[in-house]
Amino acid sequence: MNDTPCEENESLPSLERLKLQGRARIDDAAVATLIAMPSFLEVDLKGTAVTEKGVDMFRTAKPRAVVYIGRGKAKLPHTGIIERSR
Repeated sequence: MNDTPCEENESLPSLERLKLQGRARIDDAAVATLIAMPSFLEVDLKGTAVTEKGVDMFRTAKPRAVVYIGRGKAKLPHTGIIERSR
């Protein structure tokens, strides 16, 4: 995957996990594409441009999905979002 939003991945209906860590051009617009993937279960958004609003949008649409959003020592306090540091 390159740094452009995830349009090319809409044709991957069985995709369950995606590591986007460090891809600074991945932003809230890419979240809509991730939401459209029916089997999607896990995404690493650390180091991306996805905002708290984008995380909220993802959480609302995919409440059972695991989202890694570590932002230094700050944590976003969302139920349904699992924050893990590696």
